[in-house]
Order: sequence, then structure tokens, then C-alpha cells
Amino acid sequence: MFFRFTAGQPARVIRICQSVLWVVCLSVVTILPAEAGRQEVPGHSLAVPEVGQGPELDGKLDDACWKQAAAATGFVFSRLGVPATETTEAFLCQAKGQLYIAFRCLDSQPEDIRAYQKFRDGQMELDDYVEVLLDTTNRRTGFSSFQVNPLGTQRDQMEGGTATKVQFKGDWKASAAMNGEGWCAEISIPYSVLRYSNGTREFGVNLRRRQQRLQEDYYWVDIGPTRNFMPDKFGEARDLKLPAKVVRFQPKLMPYTLSSLTSGGSADGTFGMDIKQEMSDGLTGLLSIRPDFSTIANSLASIGFSYTQQYLNDTRPFFQEGSRYFNSPWFYSNSVGELDMGAKLYGQWGNLDIGFLDAIRFGERNDMALSVRKPSSDNWGHSLFFVRRSEPSAENNVLSYNLGHPIGDDLGRIYASVAKSLTNGPGGDGLQWNLNLNLNSKFWRGWLSYEDYAPDFAAWDGYIPWPSSRGWHGSLGCDQTFPTPESASKKRLALRQSNVRWQFNRVNHSGGGLWHEDNGLRWRVRFAQPFEVNLGYTIGRHDNDMGGFYQDRLANIGFNIGGDPRQSTWLQYQLGRQGGRDYTFINLAQSFALSGKLAAGITRSQSRLVADDGAIEQHRQDILWLSYDLSSERSFSANLVRIDGLSNFYASFRQSVRQGTDMFFLFGDPNAPNSVSQLICKFVYAL
Repeated sequence: MFFRFTAGQPARVIRICQSVLWVVCLSVVTILPAEAGRQEVPGHSLAVPEVGQGPELDGKLDDACWKQAAAATGFVFSRLGVPATETTEAFLCQAKGQLYIAFRCLDSQPEDIRAYQKFRDGQMELDDYVEVLLDTTNRRTGFSSFQVNPLGTQRDQMEGGTATKVQFKGDWKASAAMNGEGWCAEISIPYSVLRYSNGTREFGVNLRRRQQRLQEDYYWVDIGPTRNFMPDKFGEARDLKLPAKVVRFQPKLMPYTLSSLTSGGSADGTFGMDIKQEMSDGLTGLLSIRPDFSTIANSLASIGFSYTQQYLNDTRPFFQEGSRYFNSPWFYSNSVGELDMGAKLYGQWGNLDIGFLDAIRFGERNDMALSVRKPSSDNWGHSLFFVRRSEPSAENNVLSYNLGHPIGDDLGRIYASVAKSLTNGPGGDGLQWNLNLNLNSKFWRGWLSYEDYAPDFAAWDGYIPWPSSRGWHGSLGCDQTFPTPESASKKRLALRQSNVRWQFNRVNHSGGGLWHEDNGLRWRVRFAQPFEVNLGYTIGRHDNDMGGFYQDRLANIGFNIGGDPRQSTWLQYQLGRQGGRDYTFINLAQSFALSGKLAAGITRSQSRLVADDGAIEQHRQDILWLSYDLSSERSFSANLVRIDGLSNFYASFRQSVRQGTDMFFLFGDPNAPNSVSQLICKFVYAL
């Protein structure tokens, strides 16, 4: 779906035809056949038995089916290539269109098992958890992930991307239980929620356990020290009894209604709808009519000093859906404002990954992105990306071509890209190109990049920190993970990881002359007890637009204490000189677990710049939050955000259920500079 707002401009038509010609010509290269295969992994092929009855999901592993199941043992701590410190076993079986997986996770200190996340699809980076990785398409280029923590909380990432609502993406179930020896988990995945081609009888599979106390990851199939997650090295689950897939026109509908009431007594209401249709085994279509972003809290920019535009994550659901297909510097979704309608088509089509996005504000603006990628696990990979932003009197088009190739066996990868802009309005028809080299080994990793932005290269929807420039960027680091012998496994301050990294940037104006350069050295140390120390020092120069340079230097120290996100401390302090002024920055974040369900926290950031003439520029940002978990599906939260003297208070109640109607009540506006007296009620229905 694409709307054009202008017509009768011959030069513009010629440029658009040139864009189309680029797409056609480069697509011929992109769709050339390429072979990719999974390497044989001895001892990692399992015949998954079919059992008469699946387990009762209670995390106890006492069902008869587990005695018949195929066993996956011999888990490895891949970072060091040694057997797992804590014993881990997994079991697989199938029954009545379901794949069942169980984990037995022994732990020498079961009292220190970490499990905090209670909400489905929440982050689990501070939890113990197990994970099932499935390459269901057997293309050896991507996988679906299913995670479960010791509380039975679930998180998934489906290959190709999908919405977070269960009725949209399909449901799977899990349960977990802790015991005196550790903990166990049981997982049930319906084949109907997976993407596979008819006739498939095997999946690529790997199994993972995160041991948070020791900060170790154990894998059934060793992924190596470089942590290459690509499934060309996965094991195999074979003899699967997969039901035939029949694609029908059965769109999933998710309408919403939204009502608001202000303190002045004025009332308003609106409605919208998301429509999702599975187009094939790998393609998904999504149409959003009047998508609602009013209840979404945008990411806050840091008040710390920066020469370049800050990159912020986009939390809006429409742009999160299938976002990996639109991962390009030429499409920064935060540059797209409110929408009247949005459409997406994304997924796998033959041996291609494709993504199409169209965001429409009727009569004002249209943002469109198109990506075509030929993924490959062991040879050249090609991709095209095209983005257009069209307004009533102006238009910007950017077309880019990218290719990459691995170097050796997990040694690294080389990338190259070229982009061309075609603009009717501010900007021009320039070129951008870059080369990127990534290298890594067991103990070190690094990258080197050269970028060149022509002065007339324009990307209105892009994120370009240094426009009209050319320069080098790079990093070289040494990573060290220390083994944990049994004698040291109970030492809470046992050293676990050390990372030293040197990073540099040298950016010149495209017309010549230095614009910015810096060199920085950083050191990070982690201990078994949740405790981390960060140290850093950076020196550099920046063009002051007066025939000279700012001489920059910055020291940084940081501490992170605590593994519970509800009870942790983060402190960062920076001191030095930036932009020709003395600079200090402090950031303190403290969270408190007031009870099993109640948590609170405070974050304070403060920056101060003092010029040589005594002029002072300072900024302060305070965030106070409180949350109460009524259940795993219902929660209450309140927030107070104060930035440079402006205060905004808002509170919300959220019900996000597995099946049924979601409800959301919001008092205030999470993205307003000051408090707003309004009440918003939102109901989301799954049909």
C-alpha cells in the first residue's frame, strides 16, 4: 500500500525509474542460488520418539513419557570449551502434534537459583533459564527461541518475527519447579505455531542453560568461544511427525477501543484494529488501522554530553513487529511520527527474507521501506534495502546494496555496502559506502570500519551520526572468562569475566579536514556475586568551527551491584573536559524489593558543563517509579519523571492475559513534559 502525493514532475519520475532499475538489476544478483548446509555434529542427532500421552506440565519430570524420551546430555560451557560446571540434561519426545522438551538442571547451591521475571516475554538477562533453539525451516540462517525460568515464566522469539499477543503468534506452554537438587522445566510446543514446509521430518536444534550465579552458558552442541549462534552447527531432531500445513484465508483480528476524559470534563473516543494473516509457511501480513501509541512510554534520551544525535529504541508495537527485517541505518523508525494506517509484509519467501513496510499519515506524509535479503551461512550473502519518505512537496529515496562473507571457521566476517539517495527537496543525489571487517577468536575480538558520506547524500528517515563525512571506526578487545573449579564455585567474589577494549574514531569532513577523533580504553570486571566494575579513559579532539579544536578527555568509573532487577544499584561517574568546557556527569539508579510483589526505584542523572569564562550549563533528570504485581497477568505502576524543573506524573493498571481481553487504564500522559490530568481506558480484543 503506497500513496503518492505529487505528480507531473518528469525529473522525479526519471529518478524513481532509476531506483526501480537498480532494484531489478541487483535483485538478479541477490536471488542467485547459493548452497548452505549444516555441519555434521557427531553425537548430536536425536530420533524423537512418539509417545502415547504427553506429560502433565508441573516441572516434576515424573511422567512415563520422559522414560521413553531421547536424552540430550554432555552439555558444554562453550566459552571455555569444557564440560558444564553444573550438570544439565534434556529430554525430547512428541505426541498428538506437540513437541515436548524437559530440562533437569542440577545446582550445587540451589538456594542461589535466580528467578525474578514473572511476566511473559519480559527480559530474563538476570535470571537462570533454559532455552530451546529450533531451526524449523532448515535454511541454516535463523531460528526460533523458547525460554523458561525457574518460575515457569515464558519468553519467545519466533523466526521471522511476530506480535507479542498470544492469539496472534500462537500459544505454547511451560512449567518449572525448584527442588533440593536444582530445578526442572517442562515445555510443550504445538507444531502448529512453528513455520516449516510440508514434508519436513527434522529440525535443527540446540539446547541451552543459563547459570546466572556463575554467569555461564551451557549448550548441548558447542557453539564455540566466538558464540556463533547461527544454526549451521545445530544438532538434529529427526523422525518428527509434523502435520501437513494448509494455508487458509483466516485473518486474526485484534480491535481496540480507547476512551479519554480530561479534568475539564471533555471526553473523546477512538478505535482501531490490527489484522494479521499468515500468507504462507514463512510470510506474514499485518495491517494496522489507526494504531494507538498514546499509552506507550517512549525511551528517554540521556542528559549526558554527546556530539552526535542519540539513538533511542522504538517501543511502539507496530515498528517492533518483524523489526529485524528493517534493520538498516537508512530507516530509523523514531523519525516516523503518528500514523493513520500501517501495513507490513515480512518473512521468508523461497530462499529470500523479505520485508515491506508502509506507514501513512493521510495528506501529510508516507514512509515506506523494502528489504530483500539472501541469507547464507557459509558463502556470500546479499541484501537490498530501499526506503522512501514522501511529503506533498518533497520526496527522498535511498537504495542500498549490502553483501557479506565469513572469514575462516568462525574467525569473522567482511561486509560492504553502497547507498544512493535520490531527492526532490533538501539534500541531494549523493553516494554513501562503507567497508566493515569483524574478527574474533577465543580471547579477543575486534572490528574495523571505513565510511564515506558524500555531502549531497540525504536519508531523511535514517540515523546518521556524522553526515557529510568520511572516516575510520574500530575496536579491539580481549575477553577472558575464568573457570570455576568446585573449590571456587562458592566464593561469591570469585572473578568470572574480564574485558579490556580499545576503541577509536577518526571522522573527517567530506571536503577535507579533521572533524572529530577519539581514543578510549575501557576495562570491565565481573564477579560471581552480582558485582561489576567499569573503568574507562578517553582522549580526543573535535573541530570547534573557529579554526581550532576542542581538546577532550574523559574518565569514567561505574559500579553495578545486585542480580535482582528489583534490588540493585548502578552508579556511573564521569569527569573531564568536553566541548571546550569542564564536564561532570553522575548517574545513580537504585531499586528496592519492598515485598514479593511490590518494588520501587529511583534514578538520578545530573550533568554540569563549566566554560572557561565561568558560564555554567547543567541538566538534571530524576525518575521515581513504583510497581505492584497483582498476578503474572496484572500489574499497577506509577512514575514521576522530572527533567530540568518540569515534572510529569502518570500511573497505569495493565491486564495482559493469555486468552481474552487486555485492559489498560492510564492516568496522565507518559510522554508529556508536564503532568496531564486525563484518564485513558483502552480495551484490546482478540477475535
